[in-house]
Amino acid sequence: MNDQIWLQAKNKLRSVINEQIYETWIQPTVFSSYSENGKTMVISVPNKRFAEWLTERYYIQIIDTLEELTNQRMKVIFFPFY
Repeated sequence: MNDQIWLQAKNKLRSVINEQIYETWIQPTVFSSYSENGKTMVISVPNKRFAEWLTERYYIQIIDTLEELTNQRMKVIFFPFY
């Protein structure tokens, strides 16, 4: 897998999430890496608050979107790059 999956997920999320929320919270995120088994995706976010906010409000929607795209249930880790 590569960062194209995350870009596809972002585009799909854009179509179902309020535009302002998307631009503020989803657009700034960047694919970082996959675990070796391909079941965990690490997404870089600007800071710890981003990581907390996305986890609290959109984690399920994000992993559901990734599952639609990859046909596997994934775990997502939001990693602050400060």
